[in-house]
Amino acid sequence: MQTGEVPLMTHPPDTGIGARVRVARIAAGLTQAEMAGLVGRSERWAEDVEAGRLSLDRYSLITAVATVCEVDVVWLLGQPYRLRREQGSAVPHVPALRAALRRSSLILSGHPGLVPSGPAADVQRVRDQAAATNRHRQGANFPRSQASCPPCWRT
Repeated sequence: MQTGEVPLMTHPPDTGIGARVRVARIAAGLTQAEMAGLVGRSERWAEDVEAGRLSLDRYSLITAVATVCEVDVVWLLGQPYRLRREQGSAVPHVPALRAALRRSSLILSGHPGLVPSGPAADVQRVRDQAAATNRHRQGANFPRSQASCPPCWRT
C-alpha cells in the first residue's frame, strides 16, 4: 500500500447489487415505488431487483439508480476501490453539502419562510459553478466541491 492510501473498501461476498440498491434507496428516503418511478420502472421491478430475482445488468439503469439514490456507481456495483487521502477527508464536508442542496431545493420550491437571500444570479455563472461542483463531487473531492458551491449554499 502506498502512502496516502487506505486499504481497499470491500463488501461482504453475499451482498448482491439488489441488497445495495435497497440500502441506498432507504438511505435516500425513497419508497420502492418512488425510486422505480424516478428511473422509469414499476414498483414490482424494484421489489424484484432488491430481492435478487431480477438482475440489474444495464449500465444506464445502474447509473440512474445510483443518481436517484445519491450513491456512487462504484459502491452500487460492489467494486472495491481505494480512497485517496491527499485531498483531505471528505467526511466533514458531506453534511454541509447535503444541507445546502436541501435548502436550495426548498427555496426553489417556494417553501414558506424560505426566500432567496439576494438577487437572482447570472444563469451561465450558476451553470459553470454547478458543472465545477459536479466534477469535484464525481472525483470524490468534497472539500473542493463544497468550495465551488455558491456562498448561500455553504453552512
